[in-house]
Amino acid sequence: MPNWQDLKKKAMDAVNNAAEQVDYQLSLTKLRRGLDQAQKELDIQLQHFGKLVYEAMQRHDPVDWEEESIAAAKKQVETSQNQLDEARAQLNAELAKSSGGLVCPSCQAPLSATSKFCPACGQPVG
Repeated sequence: MPNWQDLKKKAMDAVNNAAEQVDYQLSLTKLRRGLDQAQKELDIQLQHFGKLVYEAMQRHDPVDWEEESIAAAKKQVETSQNQLDEARAQLNAELAKSSGGLVCPSCQAPLSATSKFCPACGQPVG
């Protein structure tokens, strides 16, 4: 006759493990969405910056990097790049937890235990 207490414990453990996996995947999804949003924002800022530089060059003027609009656009690009880097670092840190903490020394991307090269940047590891 089966031990109902053991079966109940195993079932509850399985449910709890599944719930933890769902929470983990949800957190990864949120981090990836944040990374995508940061990349889109950087793309928009780079496009705006490029347009300002192009317009200055069309006027056959030397590009005045201290001009208010160009300087502000450059600062926005830098801010967006920093936000993208931070979002990437958060995602890589979360992924590294699941890979046993192995990360690329060059780009901090998570690595498997058998990796010879980083899948993100291609640098040799190990």
